[in-house]
Amino acid sequence: MPAALFVYGTLMDARVQRRVSGREFPSQPASLPGFRRYLVVGEAYPGIRPDPEGIVSGRLLWPVGRAALTRLDAYEGALYRREEVEVVLADGCRERAFVYVVQPHLHHRLSTRAWRG
Repeated sequence: MPAALFVYGTLMDARVQRRVSGREFPSQPASLPGFRRYLVVGEAYPGIRPDPEGIVSGRLLWPVGRAALTRLDAYEGALYRREEVEVVLADGCRERAFVYVVQPHLHHRLSTRAWRG
């Protein structure tokens, strides 16, 4: 069954989507309240962690099938886990989607610098 996926870093780039999953996805602007985005230490990509005061801007990809999610899970690796969240679209509507969140025991891998892309 197809799912929606909220992306906030390198996967916002259609070329990266195609390289990782084998295809590009239709997308639209969205935001994720209750999280904050940081640069991963020693890397050029971000990770997010919960923060009640935070909000992360990104894009909602749809439809993302099971095979693509399997490839995306492998791409994201052990630093992240896929969680279901509620995102807010530009028109204010709310949608359920998956997102990759840095695992709590690995939060030390996040810097204190916000990632700007």
